[in-house]
Order: sequence, then C-alpha cells, then structure tokens
Amino acid sequence: RHLRNKHCNIAFEQKSTLAPMKQIDPRKWKSLIFLLSLIYSCRRVTSHNPLALHHLYDIAEGEEIVVSLRGHDLDGDKTTATVTKLPTKGTLYQLSYVFDKHGYDPKTGTPITTVPTLVTGQNSRLVYHRPDFDYTSYILGDNEISKRRDSDEFEYTVNDNRGGGESLPGKITFVSNKTRRLVSSEFLFKDEGWKIVGNKHNISDVRHEAARRGDMSRYIYGVDDLIDVDAKRNDRKLWKFLLPEKYTGWFGVWYGGMFEFTLSSLNGDYSGVNSHWVEEKLHPLNLVEIYCRSCDLFQ
Repeated sequence: RHLRNKHCNIAFEQKSTLAPMKQIDPRKWKSLIFLLSLIYSCRRVTSHNPLALHHLYDIAEGEEIVVSLRGHDLDGDKTTATVTKLPTKGTLYQLSYVFDKHGYDPKTGTPITTVPTLVTGQNSRLVYHRPDFDYTSYILGDNEISKRRDSDEFEYTVNDNRGGGESLPGKITFVSNKTRRLVSSEFLFKDEGWKIVGNKHNISDVRHEAARRGDMSRYIYGVDDLIDVDAKRNDRKLWKFLLPEKYTGWFGVWYGGMFEFTLSSLNGDYSGVNSHWVEEKLHPLNLVEIYCRSCDLFQ
C-alpha cells in the first residue's frame, strides 16, 4: 500500500515539474485528467481489516499457559489485541512485568475480569489459567450435579491502528490434554436439549433414559408415531436427532478430528438396510449431516 501511494505521489511530482499547468498542450488534457484520476484513486486506498486467528490448545486442570493473540494483517502492520469475551470457567491474566520483560516467573499479573480489555503484554500475550477442578453443573430436582467440562474458550479482536478497523472475533479454545473433547453429550441426568426433527411434529422432544439397556447406558431415544413402509420394508418417513446449540457455531478447530456416537435400535436391526445398500448399490444412509452457513463468507 505504501509503495503504491509513494509511486502515485512521485508520478504527480514528475508530471508537475515537467510543465506548469499554463504550458500544457490542450491535446494532452486527457492524459493529465487520467493521471489525476489515477492519483486520486490511489490516495483513496484504505488499509485492509486485520484477521484475528483461531487457535486450539491442550491444557490440564490446574495449569496455566501463555497465549499470543497476534493478528494477521494483509498490509504487514503490527496489531494490538482486545479481549471481547471472557472464558466460561478459566481466568485470564495480563502478563506480569517481570515475565513480560525478562521471562521470569511468576507469569500472571492483573486478572482480566471485564470486557473489552486491551492486552498489554508484548506480542499481545496473556495468561490463561484452567481451574483445578473444571466442572459444569446441572440441576436435577433439588440437587446440583457436576460433570467434568469438555472445553473452554474466549474471544478477542485485533486492530492495526492504521485505519483498517477492528477485525471479526477470533476464538481461542482450550481442551483437556487427556480427552481432547470440544463438546459431548453423555446424557447422565437429562436430554441436554436434543430434539427430533420430522416424525409427527416438525420439532419434538426426545425421551431420556437414565438406566441401562443392552449396550446403551443413559441415552436418548425417539419412537415412530407412524410406521409407513414401502414394498421393501423401508420406512418412508425418516426423522433426525437435532443437536443442541452447543454443537453449533464456528468449529474450525475440529478440522482433522472426529465425531463419535453410539447408535442402537429398540426393535429390529440394520442388517436388512445394509443388504439393500450392497445389492442395489445404493448410497448408505447419512447418519450425520453437518451444515455450514458461513463457509464461503471467510468467517
């Protein structure tokens, strides 16, 4: 950007020093107007919005980690970072003076408890501390039940301070270094907000089973309201389990991971369906469908 602006200024200076305005040949007015238009358009070039990058970190309970929130700027400008959303359970700290300047412990300085907060450490570094016992709670009747948390996260933006403006939020995600789970549903005490799409109603509740049956223990299930089979005994009316909100959003950090689930049937089996796939060369049933609303929007 700087080179382009610089070249435009030099071109103008060279043109104006070659001949004063009163000595310009009228036949050259078109070229002069074109040159001035080019200079004007070059001077209107603005800085690009920087990018706040997404990252995933492994961290054990009770540990702390130094995270750098340096953004990516297409113009090469240095960026500053601002925390815009705090983690759910963990705690963020500014770097201590001694660690920021000399690299000596302790790392943690002032806690970050409000947003937005500008990150003061060099290279936009801060500290994340995971709780010693990282659990989330459910209310079951009059009792509060705890379950180990899968992941934690916070969001930040970056600014190049040169007219590029604020970036879209970047997400920093922390997972257990043992399970590496981002999100899960164990159905220990409730259905966790899962729904059924299709069947008799457009959206209906699932049924939660807190006991054990066969290979399934603490699970959710749905029952057909109407059996409508074709000549090959395949159900014409299919419905789906709809995942709750915690499974939606930006999950680019899932790249290279996997989605695991256990599927069972209360009546019958899947052998007949499987044989149809082989004999008639049909495509297998889509057991998991993932939709992306913003994949082409660079978000």
